[in-house]
Amino acid sequence: RGARHDLARATASFYRAVIPYVGHAFDIVLGVHRPADLAPLRDDAVRARGRAGEAFDSFLNERGAKPLEPRMAGRLISAGNQALLAGDLLLVVADDPGYRATSCAEGGATVAGEVRALLSGIGHIAGELADTTREVAAPASPSAEALRSAAIGCMRRAGSDEAAQRGAIAVVVAGEWVQNLARLTADLEQPAQATVDAARIRWWR
Repeated sequence: RGARHDLARATASFYRAVIPYVGHAFDIVLGVHRPADLAPLRDDAVRARGRAGEAFDSFLNERGAKPLEPRMAGRLISAGNQALLAGDLLLVVADDPGYRATSCAEGGATVAGEVRALLSGIGHIAGELADTTREVAAPASPSAEALRSAAIGCMRRAGSDEAAQRGAIAVVVAGEWVQNLARLTADLEQPAQATVDAARIRWWR
């Protein structure tokens, strides 16, 4: 009856595999790094998703009482899928129609700082699921005000310059995704804690 424990660990691994993929996707949109082949990182995340899915199926099929509601566990897997999708969509934005924040480097750098806060939050959830962050406070959430300020600053400088407009749009899109994923991460606290509590229950109970 180790399905609860396996589910928590597999989901933690899924989140940890998603983090570098999403982080690099943000970097490309924000012009922080040159474009790179992210296929290996995405493949790792997809494989980790598969293992988490298998653990979830084992949990659902495990006989006996379930101290963890399946919908709670399902929310955790779904959140990882949404983060993976965010990375995919960010790369689409960067490649076609080619929105990148290179023409508004200052705004891109500001958003990149908030991306780090976002990824730290996801990493903290992963640590909780893996039971490695006991009594460690969650990192600060991304600043909506900083994201808004970066977007406004880039839009004001865009003017009639098409390249600058594309850079401004990249900053706006990236900022929106940071906020979307930050809200998603905040909503994971309860199901993550419930999953950890269930995983700690002895198998004979």
